[in-house]
Amino acid sequence: TMERFGIGALRGSSSEDGAGVLRDMVRTLKSGASICLAPDGPRGPRMRASPGVVSAARLAGVPVIPLAVSLTRRRMLASWDRFLVPLPFSRGVFVWGEPIHVPRDADAATCDAILARIEAEITAVTNTADQMTGHDPLEPGPALAASVSHKP
Repeated sequence: TMERFGIGALRGSSSEDGAGVLRDMVRTLKSGASICLAPDGPRGPRMRASPGVVSAARLAGVPVIPLAVSLTRRRMLASWDRFLVPLPFSRGVFVWGEPIHVPRDADAATCDAILARIEAEITAVTNTADQMTGHDPLEPGPALAASVSHKP
């Protein structure tokens, strides 16, 4: 479906070839293209950002723009991420926040703080989108202790 709309895909998994996927993301971003990814990864917890988001933005020198979508008519699956399936005749909204910049020389503590900010902003825009479509906000999954690995 994405290819029919002229949208490419980077294939890979953080659990199988995380370094290779990160290299592909950085290369794509440096070429001037934009990428969209689910920052909570393939396993969650939901609405909790993974450190790869900060690493890719730092290495490519691009900002992170928090973005959420919600639908007026939807089916929310009982999966870990509460995946939304649009129902016929649904209307939707996209809500985005201010760009979040990651300095290229950011140390581990700074990267951890930026990761927490990204997570908070994603939660905020998600809550706004849900409220705009008449739904109660969804609570994020339980936080994991994670640190951004920093390599200068």
